[in-house]
Amino acid sequence: MPRNLHQLKALGFAKLSARPRHYAQNEGDLESFKKTSPPHWQPSKAGSPRTSRSSSGGPTKLG
Repeated sequence: MPRNLHQLKALGFAKLSARPRHYAQNEGDLESFKKTSPPHWQPSKAGSPRTSRSSSGGPTKLG
């Protein structure tokens, strides 16, 4: 297996991390942004009726 990794590296491939960090990223600024940014989701209203299961497609015929 290591031989394959060396061959891939010779072809120009490199291991990438899932979420690389920017070299100038400041942890303090990141935390303050997380605390002050509004949530992306909206809370549901208390009086809204619950919807039934999805009824995608029309009714089917018997026979």
